[in-house]
Amino acid sequence: MNNWEKITEEDYKKIWGWFYKEFSFNPSTSLEEWPSIRTIKPNIKIDITNLWGNNYNEIIWDDFLQKAIEAFIQITNPEEKIFALDWHHECFYINPRELTPAILNDDESSIPIISFIPDGDYYIFITKDFENVWFGHPWEKTVTIIGSKLINAFNNNLPLLVQKAKT
Repeated sequence: MNNWEKITEEDYKKIWGWFYKEFSFNPSTSLEEWPSIRTIKPNIKIDITNLWGNNYNEIIWDDFLQKAIEAFIQITNPEEKIFALDWHHECFYINPRELTPAILNDDESSIPIISFIPDGDYYIFITKDFENVWFGHPWEKTVTIIGSKLINAFNNNLPLLVQKAKT
């Protein structure tokens, strides 16, 4: 788990300041106040409602995580780290090549795990150039993918959840 390097206080402030400004971030659990982010950049929104409740399927869950990891691997260099943000919690630099669904599903980890599937808080992944963003909204039960490179990488390797939604 040494892949999870806590970001510096300076970067924490810089990243969150940029995120709030760039996306007019308005955190809210209230449907009337959504969307929580706004952008004119290329983006797609994915409904992930079917990952929970009676629809829960471990294979589909893990496949979604794996495809998210692979999308970031495709758009980053081998040693490149991305930002993993958990709203109002510790945030980290991580190398997506060191992630697996098993790591992201580890409830007994000694550090807080930020996943590509939001489970009670906003989970956000951003490339260091700030061009590609994965925004998980836990109450809306959506993931918004922002940035052409990340969108293309994701669309070239769609998870089962999205494949099922298209049929």
